Amino acid sequence: MSYLIVKATSERKILNRSFTIDTSKLESEIDSLVYRLYNLTDNEIRIINPKNEVSNV
Repeated sequence: MSYLIVKATSERKILNRSFTIDTSKLESEIDSLVYRLYNLTDNEIRIINPKNEVSNV
């Protein structure tokens, strides 16, 4: 399902070049789901994404 959300978001960006969609919140939610899916620790998350604020993932 995450793939479909990302694909739809990407297609919207392509189709609506004059209208920019902020997807940062959605991307952050997807990241959190992936971290949880793979049971990553805070240290592992920091390795993958050093700028990421680790919160109760």
